[in-house]
Amino acid sequence: MELKRYWKIICLRKWILLQAIFVIMGVAVIGSFALSPIYKTSAVVLFKTRDFQASFFPDLPREFGRHEFFDPKNAISSYQGLLKSKPFIEKVVKDLNLKDGRDRLIESKDFIVSTMRLPKLLLMTKKGVEIRQQGSTEVLEIIGYSTQPAEALSIANKTLDTFSEAFTDISRDGAKKAQKAIEKSIPNAKEILSAAETAQMDFMAKEKLADAGEQTKVFITQLSSLEDESTKTARLLQENNAALNKIKESLKTQPEFRDSKTSTEANPLINSYKNQLITLTMNLEKLKTDLTEDHPAVKSVLNQINAVKDALKGELAQKFASQESTRNSYYDSLVERHSNTEIDVVLLTLRQKILNAKISDVNKNISAMAKKQIELSRLQKDVDTYRTVYASLLRQLEMAKIAQTIEVSNVMQVHPAGLSFNIKNDIYFPRKKLIFLISLFTGIATGLFLVFLFEYLDDSVKTPDDAKKLLNQPLLGVIKLVPQKNIKDTSDYAK
Repeated sequence: MELKRYWKIICLRKWILLQAIFVIMGVAVIGSFALSPIYKTSAVVLFKTRDFQASFFPDLPREFGRHEFFDPKNAISSYQGLLKSKPFIEKVVKDLNLKDGRDRLIESKDFIVSTMRLPKLLLMTKKGVEIRQQGSTEVLEIIGYSTQPAEALSIANKTLDTFSEAFTDISRDGAKKAQKAIEKSIPNAKEILSAAETAQMDFMAKEKLADAGEQTKVFITQLSSLEDESTKTARLLQENNAALNKIKESLKTQPEFRDSKTSTEANPLINSYKNQLITLTMNLEKLKTDLTEDHPAVKSVLNQINAVKDALKGELAQKFASQESTRNSYYDSLVERHSNTEIDVVLLTLRQKILNAKISDVNKNISAMAKKQIELSRLQKDVDTYRTVYASLLRQLEMAKIAQTIEVSNVMQVHPAGLSFNIKNDIYFPRKKLIFLISLFTGIATGLFLVFLFEYLDDSVKTPDDAKKLLNQPLLGVIKLVPQKNIKDTSDYAK
């Protein structure tokens, strides 16, 4: 069987196998004791999209302390990229004063540990940091390496602290920039607010609007009162016109009236008195708007009105006078009633016109007030809007100042780096047991390779089959090999 043949080859060249095993294991063991041990410590961190601390300040912007990505799947890769970036690594190296064998600060590319740079870490720099994601989670492991346990601990924690501070600085820088922008906007907002308030005050002063709502109520009350009075006046005017027509009909039945043959409508003097009465009454209404009834000017006009009334009554009585020596007392009473009623009709007609004019003025005032209220509402809306903007800017300024004092960071330490109670458990390299096992298997593999290599290269004849193949001749016989100890000394036979 082939296996027996292989076994015979191994047994025949066993010293080659043993020498390879002993040499490789010896070199590995001596090297593991000669090399300085490299220790590692790790910190576990969780990355959040938003810092929980910011939620305790409701006036802060909702985006404050929040990190968003175009693709959430790339969030952890982005964090890893930031952690491995040159500025962060150089800051860690500089703050810890980490130097290589040539007493120079370690370069950032040499400080990041990866599979390709692992030999350089073990043989040259012997210091570094590794960023490793745990599965497909949002958890990262930051591993620090160094020949000193305390330094490895410092590397891991310093990398974590530097990254956490960087996130805090990002939020603070954003708050500082916001503060500067707000401080620039506040004077302009204040100026606009002052201009809006001034425009509102000027409009109110120009239009005499102390309280537009109350003024509108006053106008509406005036309108209601004037309309009631106008209705009453119209009713009285209608009643007086009806009474005047009845008086005229009664006068026509009296013989004195037929004898008088007069017409009051065509009498210029009567018309003159009526016009004077109208003018004086209108002047009285104007005076009453500014003066009281006890004022001398008002009393003077009242006296003039009474005088005109008396004159008008006298003229009317004279026009209805009869040529008869004896007069009917009923006729005289009709004449007097006619005079009084006609004066009342004139005054009521005038009063109706005045009331209609006042109602028209009040309606115009109400319409104008509505327009003024609309304009005032617009101005007030502008003031309220600018005041809200100004107050909002002041509030945002305070929030920006508060944001600069908050330690906002999206990095949460799940497990900070620490050393084991038994410091040997933190040794990353060399692991002597592992090196022993690896060197043993490597020695065996190398020894077997050398055994079969020498067997392949060895062309000496060792078996009858080798001779038959080599000579290509028939085999006549085989002389067995006699051990040296079985060969007797033939010197005695020679004698």
